[in-house]
Amino acid sequence: MTDRVILSSLLTKAGKCGYITVTHKDTRKVHNGLTVAFIEGLSCYMSNKDKWFNTSVVKKIDWDKKEFETQNSIYEFEFKEISWKELYADLQLYINESKNKEIE
Repeated sequence: MTDRVILSSLLTKAGKCGYITVTHKDTRKVHNGLTVAFIEGLSCYMSNKDKWFNTSVVKKIDWDKKEFETQNSIYEFEFKEISWKELYADLQLYINESKNKEIE
């Protein structure tokens, strides 16, 4: 098994994918997008049609308070989990929209 296969297997079992909005507690700066791996021990990477953003490694997620901590920051978050099937469908839609824009 390669490292990629092992990591992919871990994420599908333990990590959550879905739509996330994060707000930095100190600066109140907001970022949102789709994440495929919201899990302790990895950076929280999110992307939408306009931009992407990632935090440093998530140290702790408090689902009750809807907060998570990184090495230097605390974020509040809203999260809507989706299935891998929904994720795939959303990505296909995005790819098709991008192809249509290139044709125009």
